Formats: sequence, structure tokens, C-alpha cells
Amino acid sequence: MDVRDQIARSFRLAAVCLLCVLAGTVSAKELSALEQQLWLEEVQGWQHDRLERLTRPDGWLSLVAFEWLPQGSSSVGSGADVDIHIPGGPDYWGTLSVRDEQVAFLPADDAGVLIDGRQQPLAQLVADHQGTATVVSAGTANFYVIMRQKLAIRAKNSESPVRTEFRGLEYFPANAEWRKVARYEPHLPGKTIDVANVLGQIIPTPNPGALVFEHQGSEYRVEGLVEEGSDQLFFVIADRTSANETYGAGRTLYADYPGLDGTTIIDFNKAYNPPCAFTEFSTCQLPPEGNRLDVRIEAGELKYDH
Repeated sequence: MDVRDQIARSFRLAAVCLLCVLAGTVSAKELSALEQQLWLEEVQGWQHDRLERLTRPDGWLSLVAFEWLPQGSSSVGSGADVDIHIPGGPDYWGTLSVRDEQVAFLPADDAGVLIDGRQQPLAQLVADHQGTATVVSAGTANFYVIMRQKLAIRAKNSESPVRTEFRGLEYFPANAEWRKVARYEPHLPGKTIDVANVLGQIIPTPNPGALVFEHQGSEYRVEGLVEEGSDQLFFVIADRTSANETYGAGRTLYADYPGLDGTTIIDFNKAYNPPCAFTEFSTCQLPPEGNRLDVRIEAGELKYDH
């Protein structure tokens, strides 16, 4: 997309926002023909941005390893005789030392290993629950420490075959019936809901409220979650298309918090596959209780069969 296209698209999206403000919160099927066209371009723009995020060199398609991190010392590298295998880079990257939740890394001499982009001696690594995770890199590969109830190593490589051989995303045709005006029902402050992930862990997750919407005369409800770093409600859902046309473990999407009238828009045309639809090395959440809907949501991203 060249600069002129970007500018034109920005003006169109601004027009969508202005029209929504003037018209109030309305479903897509209530929009005028012009507003429908602008909404369609908004969905197409969202799909473009979704693809760009997914396929960038450090996107989810670059994941190549996930390993639990034991206490004590562990050797790291791409060779056969290491404790923690990182696909890519030198045979021996160096040694990790773990004590409780503190992780230190001693790079191997002359291995070309960088810590946050520069050569360093022994370094204390920051895990993702402690702040911005420290990235240890060599060539096209890198790893960092994450906390998923216990410490683990997550590794990426921009030359992962999952990324370099990626065949693109497919969607249901954009369907205005699935751009829903939803009523927000807040919960008491501090409420959580148990959310399972693909590792089998059950994690209490902030659950500030639910959205209630109608489809073909029936009412449906989805519980909203809070995702760190986001100012929107986050949803993990499954429906009657799951494991058929769409990914079996469910899809995810966002919606803005409600306006003064207590409603917001939830647009299922922007429902998308979690990372575990593409790679076994992610730790995706599964739909919580109440978010498995007895309806076919024929909108949003289709499953990736490649």
C-alpha cells in the first residue's frame, strides 16, 4: 500500500468514525449504502493489518520452541548436546542459571550472541511478568523468558518454515448481520472467571462484564476478559462452525467498552484464529464457560488447513 492509498484509507476510516458518532451506535444492517461501503473497507483494512502483524519477522508464525525452565543451570543452543534446544544460531549459545524466579544468562565466547541487541557478559534476564522481556538473539533466532505459572523459554526464528511457507488467511464473506449492537452487563469489581489454556492450566482471569446481543430472534451472551496492555474487552469464543469451517479450539476478538448508553459494537467479522491455530509453541486460552455459543457464526477468519 503506497502513501496515497494510506492517506485515502485514513480519510475513509475517519469518515466511518464520524458517521457512527452522528448516527449513534447502530448495527451494520442499519447503515446507509455509503456507510456499508465504508464499513466493508474498514473490515478489509483490519484484515490487511491482521495479516501484516501475523507475518512480520517476530510475529506468531516465527515461534519455534517452548520449553519449561528448570531450576539450576541449563545449556542452550541449536546443537544436539544441549539442555534447551533453540532451532537456529550456534550449537552452543551459553548457559542459563535459574534461582527461584531470577534468571541469569552467560553467553558463550565468540558465539555472536546478543542480549537486547548488544554483546554483554553475564546478564540478568527480565521475564515477561517482570516487565519488558529481555531478548537473547543469534542470527535470525532469539529467545526470552516467560511466566506461565512457572518459568519457560519461548523461542522465535524469522526463518521458521511456518512463516516462510505461510499460505495466507481466508475469511467468510463480510456479513453485516454479524456486526452486532450489544448491551453491556457489568460484573462486580474484581470478578474473575476461570480460563483454561492449551497447556491444561486453569487461570483466574479478570472478567469485568458480558455483552448480550440478538441474532435471528434469539439472545446470546459472551463473557469479556481483560488482556494486559489492551484498553478493550477481549473475547475467546466457540460456535457451531468451530472444528468445521473455523478453528476447533475457538476464535478471539475485541470490542470497545460501552458508551454512555451502555451499548457497544461487537463485530464477529473481526474474529480471528489464536496463535495455536498455526503453531504448537503458543499457550492460547480456550473459550471460558458461557462462551461456547449454540449458533453458527458465519463471519470472520476460517481455519488454517495448511
